[in-house]
Amino acid sequence: MRRSTEVLLTLAGLIAVPSAALLFHFSGMPVQPRHAATARVVAISPHDGRLYANRDYIVVRSLRGTGQFSMRDDEVRCHVGDIVPVDQQGITLTRNARTCR
Repeated sequence: MRRSTEVLLTLAGLIAVPSAALLFHFSGMPVQPRHAATARVVAISPHDGRLYANRDYIVVRSLRGTGQFSMRDDEVRCHVGDIVPVDQQGITLTRNARTCR
C-alpha cells in the first residue's frame, strides 16, 4: 500500500512540475488582438434540449481558426458553404454583429 502511494505521488509530481512551468511561462504573454476575418460555414445543427429549442449551432472554419456559436432560428440567414464575416483572436473565431444576419 505504501509503495503504490509513493508511485502515485511521484507520477503526480512528474506531471505537476512541468505543467506549472508551462503555465508560468505563458501567463505573462499578451493576449493576441481581435481582428476581422472571414470564415466558411461548415455545419448548422439544431440545439438539443428543451430550454433552447429554438436555437441553432453554427460551426465556422477558416484556414487559421475554428469556432462555434449559437443563434436563434429566425435570425440565421446563412447556409452551409457560405463565407461569413467573423472576429478572430488567435485561432478562435467568434460571431460579430453581421455574422449570418
